[in-house]
Amino acid sequence: MRKTVKLGEIAKAVGGNGFPKKYQGYKNKDIPFFKVSDMNTDGNEKFMLKSNNFVDVNDLKEMKAKLHPAGTIIFPKIGGAISTNKKRILTKDAAFDNNVMGVVPSNKILPEYLYKFFLNIDLYELSNKAALPSIKNGTVNDIDFVLPPLAEQERIVAKLDAAFAKIDGTIEGSNKKINELISLKSAILKQELQPSDVA
Repeated sequence: MRKTVKLGEIAKAVGGNGFPKKYQGYKNKDIPFFKVSDMNTDGNEKFMLKSNNFVDVNDLKEMKAKLHPAGTIIFPKIGGAISTNKKRILTKDAAFDNNVMGVVPSNKILPEYLYKFFLNIDLYELSNKAALPSIKNGTVNDIDFVLPPLAEQERIVAKLDAAFAKIDGTIEGSNKKINELISLKSAILKQELQPSDVA
């Protein structure tokens, strides 16, 4: 049975932490520390698989930064980046900076289902729409959320994944045909505009 709850009842909006320069740029540590720019990295279109910065447990203690669990949904929470509407999923425990917001799902909701829900959310509409827009944790926690049982969440996720895969395949096929037509157009132009051998 589905019921309507506040998102904050079954997940928790969390903010990131300041990330001083002296901790940035390390690759030989084990904990990813994500910035908004990492969401643009090739390979990070859905899952956060790559990071430009890594820290260790001692760094987190010194920064008083929090580690957030795999399955957390992250997105930009301040400035123009909000309008990019990027949403991503953490694949391992990680930290992120204070330009990022995370939503940590409880055991009542599948991370993939929560991610699909956020795909339908316009982040700018969650913001205060100021000159420098920002999103507050309380606004996210207060979102109305229709919560199905876990088994139904799994079914919905599988159905959406199948539909998205079919659509993506159609787009890929269409793009291939478009590229073939562009190449044909170029070939015709080249053929018709080249100098004639006839005197």
